[in-house]
Amino acid sequence: DAVMISHADSDHFSALPELLQRFSVGVIYVSPVMFDDVATQPALIELKAAIDKSGVPLKLFSAGDKLRSAPGTRLEALHPPPKGVLGSDNANSIVLLVEYAGRRILLPGDLESPGLEDLMAEEPLDCDVVMAPHHGSRRSDPAGFSFWSKPEFVLFSGDRHVEDIPDIEMVKDSYRARGAEVYHTAEDGAVCF
Repeated sequence: DAVMISHADSDHFSALPELLQRFSVGVIYVSPVMFDDVATQPALIELKAAIDKSGVPLKLFSAGDKLRSAPGTRLEALHPPPKGVLGSDNANSIVLLVEYAGRRILLPGDLESPGLEDLMAEEPLDCDVVMAPHHGSRRSDPAGFSFWSKPEFVLFSGDRHVEDIPDIEMVKDSYRARGAEVYHTAEDGAVCF
């Protein structure tokens, strides 16, 4: 039905051109600033060309936007604001809140400052599952973000060489200190909730 690209980093969109050749896609959602730097990034030029060639509609998705879904399901963008925030594409990552059957899943892309502070200025959430922002980077303020989102489970998506990521254990401990169970795809493989 839809594909959502969190932001303009190639590790978050590079498979889309091939997916568009293999599958029928109804719509592609992007942040309001997704293609602002298209002229300077060859990967974005290729992505935009593949989307244009596919004929799949491209729609902007920003804070406050909601997607219609099955009854009892809520899909809402919490970030970025409609005009984006000053800063990198990471700071403008789409933050998607998924609510289903009384449960909350938060998908923040690679969110980092100043977008992170923009999000955490809102009323805190009580989430069941949170994807660690920016693959668990310490720049994602793990202590502050865990306090704000109150997750029961935190999932880190990342490289097989997790031991090479600076401060990854400190970041994991920040979430554990708030009572969250922590999983990392490099160590635990696919994780189902």
